Amino acid sequence: MALRTEHDKGGNLHKYLDIGGKRFPLVIKEDIIRNIPNVKLREDDVIICGYPRSGTHWTFELTSMLLIGRDETVPVWKGKAMLSQVKERDLDLVSSPRVLNTHLFYEDLPRDVITLRNKIVYVLRDPRDVAVSFYHFYIANKAGMGYDGTWGDFLELFINGKVQWGSWCEHVKNFEEVIKTKRHDQQILVMNYEDTKQNPTESVKRLSDFLGLSRNDELCSRIAEKCGFKNMAVDKLNYTLLSDNRDIIYRKGVVGDWKNIFTVAQSEMFDRLLAHNMADSELVKRYITEPSSLRV
Repeated sequence: MALRTEHDKGGNLHKYLDIGGKRFPLVIKEDIIRNIPNVKLREDDVIICGYPRSGTHWTFELTSMLLIGRDETVPVWKGKAMLSQVKERDLDLVSSPRVLNTHLFYEDLPRDVITLRNKIVYVLRDPRDVAVSFYHFYIANKAGMGYDGTWGDFLELFINGKVQWGSWCEHVKNFEEVIKTKRHDQQILVMNYEDTKQNPTESVKRLSDFLGLSRNDELCSRIAEKCGFKNMAVDKLNYTLLSDNRDIIYRKGVVGDWKNIFTVAQSEMFDRLLAHNMADSELVKRYITEPSSLRV
């Protein structure tokens, strides 16, 4: 493990940990990362995967409530079941069924996922909103992220995959390749943030079916309501990440916030790069818009 420092276009210092050639936050411990392939899974473990700021906290709560069969706030921070932050001996103390979670790539998951074929829920969100949310998280968590740059400078880091956790595009490509090729016959459900926001009850029903639970439409409706953003921001206050006594996990929880911060030039640049880098992606097709400079 090595602490790496670099400067963005504006000269602001950016830090990350290099573990095996991949970029991690400063709080990550190398021994935990190195041991993840060896972590022993249980057959009923469910793994929430997704790039940071894509809605993994929300999905963790939805999944946990479905598995316990009650629309009650889960009295634990998601980080307590995060593969990259918790030692295996502590994960072993979590009662089944466990809802584990991670921002890792598929090949970095515990090897048991191949033989046990654990259900994986992959959370996907408009990368523009991801970038905006990630920037605010960076700025709000200066001690943990070590960055104090401008939005424009951060956006360039994000586009080039130089932020902590690496490239959004490569993360999505990685899981999409597993889905397309049906690698290891892995069971993966893709949950789009925007769909869950627009029709939360139907998304919870879909998640319930994927988990193999007996359909309880009333419970799904109650869970969808309980996990609404305003409710979670209050209910999870004792189980969230704080910086200067301020919650930095639940910020807005809206769709399209990127329109409030992207300039026209930034939006068109992002469109071009997304269209180029993700042209063959079925998962990302909904997020690709043709740059105005290319429209007739």
